[in-house]
Amino acid sequence: MDKKFNSFLLILGIIFTLITGLFQFFINIHLFNLKKYLYFSFYFIIFIYWLRDKNFKFKYFFIYSIISFYFNFSLTTPFVVVFTRTFLDFFNISSLLKNILITLLIGTLNTFISSFIYQFLRKKSLQSNKM
Repeated sequence: MDKKFNSFLLILGIIFTLITGLFQFFINIHLFNLKKYLYFSFYFIIFIYWLRDKNFKFKYFFIYSIISFYFNFSLTTPFVVVFTRTFLDFFNISSLLKNILITLLIGTLNTFISSFIYQFLRKKSLQSNKM
């Protein structure tokens, strides 16, 4: 079966996104610090997952890491500004609910992007191993 998304990363990302949303709802933690610690643990689990895959070369994993860091950290600020200005400002929503919605949307989007990139580069690595 030719999968487009890595199912482990997809499930892991959705779980971490939901955990972040719940933490924001129940615990008064600054959003940036919460995201920083959860992303660190997310990438640590991905690193352990990569270590278990003997056919996924380090070169491709390094490329994945750079691309994934770029999407996770640099897309966050422009997306928050655009999404908040165009959509959330029209509704009378509390700032806590705005932060939770933004976190869930960005987390889900980044999960799909990370899962797709990981699977794509994993396939490239497997193809280069066969040659």
